[in-house]
Amino acid sequence: MRRAGLLATVGTVTTGLVAGVPTMQTLAPDLLNDSQDARLPAEISAQLVGAGDVRGAGTIHKASGRARLLDG
Repeated sequence: MRRAGLLATVGTVTTGLVAGVPTMQTLAPDLLNDSQDARLPAEISAQLVGAGDVRGAGTIHKASGRARLLDG
């Protein structure tokens, strides 16, 4: 009985990954890109409140760049 439950769990996770990655690439391709460049549209004015550097948390979560906190 335990083996059947384990196989069902592994099958469910595998199915989720197989279906999820292509769906993610289709619906939100920017989330899977290596780099992001988010800029405000020119018609929006905002005041810079703070800024700081961003870096990854460990070897899995890779990130780097500059974060800005705006008030507008």
